[in-house]
Amino acid sequence: MSKFSVVPSKETCAVWSVTPEYITGGILEVETGKTVRAGKLWRRPRGEKVGKEFVERLRNIPLVLSLNSRVAYTAILPFRLVLQDDAQKDRLEFHGILRELVNKANLETRLLAARALGVEDLDSVLFDARVMNLKIDGKEAAGWPQTGGKKIEGQVHATFTTRAVFHELQEVLRSRKEIYATEESKAALMVLSREIKGPLRILEADPDRAEFLILDYRHEPVLRKIPVKFDSPLSLLMAEWGIGEEQARRILRLAEEKEISAAADKFLSRLSENSLESFRKILQKTKFRKTIYFRGRDVLPFTLPHAEEEAEFKAYPLTEVWNSLGFEGEPAPELAPMILPFLEFHYYRGDPAYHRALNRQIHWITP
Repeated sequence: MSKFSVVPSKETCAVWSVTPEYITGGILEVETGKTVRAGKLWRRPRGEKVGKEFVERLRNIPLVLSLNSRVAYTAILPFRLVLQDDAQKDRLEFHGILRELVNKANLETRLLAARALGVEDLDSVLFDARVMNLKIDGKEAAGWPQTGGKKIEGQVHATFTTRAVFHELQEVLRSRKEIYATEESKAALMVLSREIKGPLRILEADPDRAEFLILDYRHEPVLRKIPVKFDSPLSLLMAEWGIGEEQARRILRLAEEKEISAAADKFLSRLSENSLESFRKILQKTKFRKTIYFRGRDVLPFTLPHAEEEAEFKAYPLTEVWNSLGFEGEPAPELAPMILPFLEFHYYRGDPAYHRALNRQIHWITP
């Protein structure tokens, strides 16, 4: 069971979820590590720059910025350093090496990020870079260690976004707040990696986008994204009958409840078979095996759990993770986009002052 430590009484943080259409935010309060309460949730359309007065409303509480995969791309760069002197004396040397790693990520990964985000190269901007999973002489360290050491290892997580998103959140980034930026799909992998050892695979599928996410520390790159396309029962039904997503979902729900005619049921069964054939083609192409977890709003051509060839598909175990951490009940549905970034923030909080020092040295980000 994972250990999830918070302050004995109450801890508060704000979480903002950024998608192509909206920024959704809320205040989460953790009470004695068992209960999570949400303050008033809000939503604003994308495109309007966040002003100073809006940032000031957050008072002096940490802010978790969670960017959806459609507006963010994350690279994980592992590093292993052996310093000539102890780590405490060679902090500047360590900073210099990290700057080189981040610079390399900016030069080499920016093109991949631009392609994934569907923008021009110059419109792909390094949004955040921070040290994660830091170990000194094999021991975990939160932020910069107070004791010396010679062997330092960990990862630099570099998150890219579009220039439009960067400018929209510029006032937030300029503030002196404690900010933790992440990508929602990366957060899903990192939280699950605390519960399940070994390589992890997640299928994220929405009606307009699907991709496999692979987290494997034995390979380079550590985090991989493989875009895929398959004909889901939802998309096929929308195309066949010329209806919208909401109406198509309603019909599929009625089919599950056996409340449709025999002719309609036969038609939907045929759509499901066509969808399954489409899905099997991407499995044959990727040759994935073992467990794959599913997240997203799309509809799969089977119910979960499901075995297909040598792969087993399961729903992302958010409730199981939630309960293993000692929280009560289930996370509220409206909090779902915020919970995983919120958990990742607490797992890897580290030393905020140290991360701010590193971020200040990312000089190529537009001021």
